[in-house]
Amino acid sequence: MFAAARDVTERKRLDQVLQEKNVELESARSVAEKANLAKSDFLSSMSHELRSPLNAILGFAQLMESSSRRRRTRRRRALPRFSRRVGTC
Repeated sequence: MFAAARDVTERKRLDQVLQEKNVELESARSVAEKANLAKSDFLSSMSHELRSPLNAILGFAQLMESSSRRRRTRRRRALPRFSRRVGTC
């Protein structure tokens, strides 16, 4: 008959430490997931809140730009008529 004995105290301690670390990691993962959801909710609502007034601003800027182009075009068209009149007087 042969009997062998091993001290497993260190192994049990390491298993306990590993289990504690796994619990900590799971808790940290849960917190990170909640933070990520909160961030996503915030960004989606802010995107909407910013997009609405920005669309109005962009539309107004485009309107100003197009009217400015029309004024420049009218001036260019009027310039030759004006110079022809001045030249004939």
